[in-house]
Amino acid sequence: LIYFMTVVILVELTNVENAYEGDDLSTQLRRKYFNSLARSLSSVYQACTGGLLWEEASSSLEAVMPWVGGLWIAFVSITFFAISNVVTGIFVDQAMKSAHDDMQNVEVEEFDKREGAAKSLKHMINQSMGVHQHTIDRQTLMKVVKDRAAMQCLQRADIDARDICQFFDIIAGDKACIHLKDLDGFVHACFRLKGFARNMDVAAVAFMQRRRR
Repeated sequence: LIYFMTVVILVELTNVENAYEGDDLSTQLRRKYFNSLARSLSSVYQACTGGLLWEEASSSLEAVMPWVGGLWIAFVSITFFAISNVVTGIFVDQAMKSAHDDMQNVEVEEFDKREGAAKSLKHMINQSMGVHQHTIDRQTLMKVVKDRAAMQCLQRADIDARDICQFFDIIAGDKACIHLKDLDGFVHACFRLKGFARNMDVAAVAFMQRRRR
């Protein structure tokens, strides 16, 4: 676009007689800014990037090209908005990529923290059980969640002990206990109580309900 604008100006100046002759200010500016292809390209580039006032360049040509004012307005408008949009798009794209990377890093850190807390809670529950005990009742669970180490573990994961107890009551049902083989699934489910239910969680519950029927 800059090259096209430069060629148009130079072609018109070449077709005008005595375009570079005279001592008036407009002629001096034409000789300064549009005396060759390289200098004209530089002048047009500076006019659209702020290095040169495009009004000055345009006024120097209006004496021999009366219509050039409209051409300058169209040229500057197109280049200004095009450059602004490109630069803005680059910055926005980089900002979105950085935000996405940061979110992924936070999710990885949250996952690692949750997994570590789940292993710690599972270990505490196993230690609180008897040698020949194969089920976990509410009394055992309450004993564990009231322990200071367990409370700190749950607090780091932003999990309320009361939510775990309520969740236990829901899944234990009339038996009021869960089997030891379900401990791993129970503990990991406890650490997913934080936040809203995801589509995966809802689908998993629906699938398990259909399987039990």
